[in-house]
Amino acid sequence: MKEYIRKNLVGFITLIASLLLAIGAVSFFAACGPNDEGEWMTCHYAQNIVALFGLLLAVLSLLRLCLPDRFMTDRGLLLAIATSALCCMFVPGILIPLCMMETMRCHAIMRPASIVLCTIIFICALFDFFKKSVDR
Repeated sequence: MKEYIRKNLVGFITLIASLLLAIGAVSFFAACGPNDEGEWMTCHYAQNIVALFGLLLAVLSLLRLCLPDRFMTDRGLLLAIATSALCCMFVPGILIPLCMMETMRCHAIMRPASIVLCTIIFICALFDFFKKSVDR
């Protein structure tokens, strides 16, 4: 068991960062709440998409850890993880606009946290991808 964990440490880091992204996007680094009329601002939809990307990344990371060690399957899952993380980075603020004021929660907390976690996931996936290529 220790050998499996040591061998797949980067995969576990990817899984943990993905779960943090999925859970954090709707809880501890969530976007702004509804306005006075009870309507949601556009940053709420960016938050929901980031949470869905986090869930997708967690499922892909879990699949990578659970499936048998096959070279092409691993590389395909790692490319899917890296691509999804890269796409998720561009959701808040670029694909979906955030609030007008730079001091709002979506600008100050949600966007930086999403970018940092997606960058960690992206780097881990690329590291594992090239490590698999060299080890073969």
